[in-house]
Amino acid sequence: MKIYVKTSILSLTGKMTFTDENEKPLYYSKNNIFMGGATIRTPEGQKILRLTKGWFSGAYKIKDMRTKKLVGKCRPKIFTLKTGSLKVDLAGQKLAVQGQFLLAFQFTIVNPEGETLVTANKKLMAWGDAYEIDVHKPDVVHPEYIAALCVLFNAERKAKGAML
Repeated sequence: MKIYVKTSILSLTGKMTFTDENEKPLYYSKNNIFMGGATIRTPEGQKILRLTKGWFSGAYKIKDMRTKKLVGKCRPKIFTLKTGSLKVDLAGQKLAVQGQFLLAFQFTIVNPEGETLVTANKKLMAWGDAYEIDVHKPDVVHPEYIAALCVLFNAERKAKGAML
């Protein structure tokens, strides 16, 4: 399953739109994660996931708004301008995210066995930020969780001053 992500270049709220291969809207987010969090919503406006960042710990939490349960957490302490990796606890799975987060925004998500579940790349010739995400195992990693991780990574990129 492919997901395409577009961010508005003129948006003060960090709006991100997630579509499928046919440009059908899947999700959107338009909140600033540093000013109280971000919410992933359906095209109809239903709240799906809520992302918050701890002020002191810097750890992100992902909460399912339908069940009111915590479904993910991540502490992005290894965000660098070079290749890096971080651990993500997502829906009870311990996953590793590897790649270049700030400059190139290219990453893969792998399970503990080393199997690639998701690959993501930034599209270079686009107005604003645009990404292509290939979810190889949508039955293992739900696409809405990948949308939440994209919001998280984009927030970190902006916080670190990445302009590419």
